Amino acid sequence: MAKVIGAKITVAVDEAGQPVSFLWQGQRHVVKGIVDLWKEIGEWWDDATPRTVYKVMTSSHGVYELHWLHHSRSWWLQGIED
Repeated sequence: MAKVIGAKITVAVDEAGQPVSFLWQGQRHVVKGIVDLWKEIGEWWDDATPRTVYKVMTSSHGVYELHWLHHSRSWWLQGIED
């Protein structure tokens, strides 16, 4: 089960644009690995924002779901797996 967060965050990325760390609630989380990666386009009638979704494992062994929103060029912490 995941806890939904929905918070805009600051993310540091590597040369390929993949997350290497992120800042949330004043704490820096270092990404140790990408567990899963996919793109969501959404339905045209739903006016959905295209995004790339990263499920990442951090140095604290937490699994976080980060969303890169293409149009606004912003990062969001969507959820945390528990």
